[in-house]
Amino acid sequence: MYIYINSKMTSVSIKDYKNAKKTDGKYTSPYYDNDKTLSILQEKKDMNLHLHLKADIPTMVFADVDKATHEQVEQAKKKLITHFKIDPTQLSFTQAETNEGLSLHLSIPSIKMNNLKELKEEIKKINTENLFDTSVYREGSFRLPYQTEKTKPHIHEIQQGKIEDFLHQSKLEKATTYLSSGFSVKPPKKKMKRLMWLLWLNLK
Repeated sequence: MYIYINSKMTSVSIKDYKNAKKTDGKYTSPYYDNDKTLSILQEKKDMNLHLHLKADIPTMVFADVDKATHEQVEQAKKKLITHFKIDPTQLSFTQAETNEGLSLHLSIPSIKMNNLKELKEEIKKINTENLFDTSVYREGSFRLPYQTEKTKPHIHEIQQGKIEDFLHQSKLEKATTYLSSGFSVKPPKKKMKRLMWLLWLNLK
């Protein structure tokens, strides 16, 4: 997992990311590991930290909702809970109140998918009312809790869940893989070999 300070290097001032350095006219920012990131977020320091999402690695299920009413927020939560068949307590989310409505970042840390493209296609199945912003499912930055950026001054405060629940591509060892057809169930290798052998006998 990679964390960096604001990916919009040309649209924010140096003040927005204190440790950025300018080289050959371009700003570069330091990367932080899990421990450093958690320490910053637990203290609710605003350092414009963004998660650097990678396109081709596993990711927990997450979603983004912008400019929503209270009714739309509840609708979005219900869609995720119903589609992924989870208990409401398994849904983690942050919330920010903006001049244009409510903004939410939601995640299901107990469920992962193989990559961002698969997750995008799954979210599109429940996005019939355009509640979810599907443009976030690409390689790039995703704002973390308690962080701002120049164009988004309202912080996302955690309403349910832990800080780790919003580091979408780390600590996924215990998460269950979700495929487009539902949860994946892989029989042990020995059982699989026996099943294939029995199938071969039946075909003879």
